[in-house]
Amino acid sequence: MTPDLSEARHIHLVGAGGAGMGAIADVLHRMGHTVTGSDLKDGPVVERLRVAGMEIHVGHDAANVGAADLVAISTAIPEHNPEVCAANELQIPLLRRSDILPAISAERRSIVVAGTHGKTTTSSMLAMAMVEADL
Repeated sequence: MTPDLSEARHIHLVGAGGAGMGAIADVLHRMGHTVTGSDLKDGPVVERLRVAGMEIHVGHDAANVGAADLVAISTAIPEHNPEVCAANELQIPLLRRSDILPAISAERRSIVVAGTHGKTTTSSMLAMAMVEADL
């Protein structure tokens, strides 16, 4: 399922403290969505998301899901996770990271860097060029 992200929604991310889900949280927040999340432990990604204004819980609990419109989970989250169970019980659409990425791409222009060597260097140079160009 690819969700429609053209209008602001409340999106809860389970596993928000990981590098991939943390980046998704940043993008969704900048798109105007209300982003909440949880992770098993505190860390630099969780702190960065909090500083940006997102409510991130340490520990997984059914109550963390709240009134979310969508719940997205990282690949590390098992089906028996209490937040996954709560989303299912409340009939909140549950998305994997692979579902949310195309939805983000549908709302924004994207640049893809692929290959065997040099992706990080190329991505860094592209990011710097976009920042300098105010994009």
